[in-house]
Amino acid sequence: MNNTVYSRLLSLLQTVGLGGEEGDNQRAEIRAYAAAVSLAAARVEESLSEAFIDTMGEKGILMYCDLLNISDYQTPQAAKEMIKERLSKGLYLMSAQEFRNEEDNTPGYNYSVNILHEKVNISPVNKDTLSAFSELYYNYYPAFFAPEFTGAGLTFDFLESLGCRWFEIEELNLPFYIWEKLGAEED
Repeated sequence: MNNTVYSRLLSLLQTVGLGGEEGDNQRAEIRAYAAAVSLAAARVEESLSEAFIDTMGEKGILMYCDLLNISDYQTPQAAKEMIKERLSKGLYLMSAQEFRNEEDNTPGYNYSVNILHEKVNISPVNKDTLSAFSELYYNYYPAFFAPEFTGAGLTFDFLESLGCRWFEIEELNLPFYIWEKLGAEED
């Protein structure tokens, strides 16, 4: 493609008197511009092929699976089928029952609902329950859902006693206002 772009660009610049002579700086610049345009065109073509399910490769599959929270596929073709199925649903609102099911299936996540709001406690606190809560928080919590966390908070000493390394804590990606209210119930 670079030769095609180069010949078209050279022809265009020669019509306005900027084509230069073979071997001079102007021709070298034209070759560099042609290479840049060819590279940009190849990247656009690659991006477009990754955007469509029928032509996507590994990059496209990974991108869509990350966006749509798909992780349980066995083959690339199975992933494509799951992506099609999820996209065919269109934009949908999660039902309250679907959210409650996710809450109920999260280990260590204990909630109670009264007339005004929901109270939440994570117990027992360990690596598994923290990881499950993080998954629930980022993939299922509604945007304006703000339950009252009833724990006394977690200290770095406690997290260290669990064997949590700093990067494992960072991967949970929980806001500070939640960290300070997880753990054992307040007295």
